[in-house]
Amino acid sequence: MFPSLPLIRLNGFKVYSMKEFNELKCDVGSELQCSKLIIGTNLAGRGTDIKLSCELVHARALHVITACLPANCRIEEQASGRAARCEQPGSAQIIAVRATDDDTQPSVFQPKMFRDNQEVHRLASLKSFYDFHTETEEKCLENFRHHCSQAFSVIYSSKKYPIDGDKNCYKIAKKWIDFPQSLITPGIIQMSHNNGFQATEETFNQILADGYGFAAGVYYSKACMRMCQWTKTRTTLDSIAIVSTESFPENIEYAIEYFRKSRALFTNRV
Repeated sequence: MFPSLPLIRLNGFKVYSMKEFNELKCDVGSELQCSKLIIGTNLAGRGTDIKLSCELVHARALHVITACLPANCRIEEQASGRAARCEQPGSAQIIAVRATDDDTQPSVFQPKMFRDNQEVHRLASLKSFYDFHTETEEKCLENFRHHCSQAFSVIYSSKKYPIDGDKNCYKIAKKWIDFPQSLITPGIIQMSHNNGFQATEETFNQILADGYGFAAGVYYSKACMRMCQWTKTRTTLDSIAIVSTESFPENIEYAIEYFRKSRALFTNRV
């Protein structure tokens, strides 16, 4: 349809664009009257229900003009569907200019047929594309599920834990984990171990020593460790089995400092 235009007056008609949609009241109690012209984009064809006055209904009701050949039949039907709603009278037409190389009378049916054929080929191409990628993704997920199932079977059937107690958990995890941000997780897990505060602090400091790429998350966790009531919060988590109930030392000054560093780093990242 026509592009958006400002609100103007033209020979007694009122011309609206979609920018003035809120000014156009066409619901029950403020029905559309005669001598009003609505100009809108394709948005006007999406769910717009224009209530008509009795005078307009008797005057053959709403007439929709599409001033171009719509890209597909769905858009065309949406536009013409604004008229003749709820068993009311109405009409619609397409007004467009089509140049020809000869003097023959142009017909709208040929370009519409060409347009509809293009749409059929476009939808078929999209279906083929998504069918192929969906099948590929499903195969990858099935292979991943099978791999995880085998890995968990080996782990749960073994009597030895993957990490021995005398080895550095952080160094082993660093070899296994490709995504550095996940290295924060071992430190959080260590909060539930014996001497959890010291072990977690050492892990977080090692992450910071490797670079500041993930320092924001580390500083946030370091701040939480020093908050009041953190020990109580830690012991009430159902998802963590606390081996030792040793209290974490509270230090509000350090907590505030680390929260500020974390906020600054997160802000710079955004």
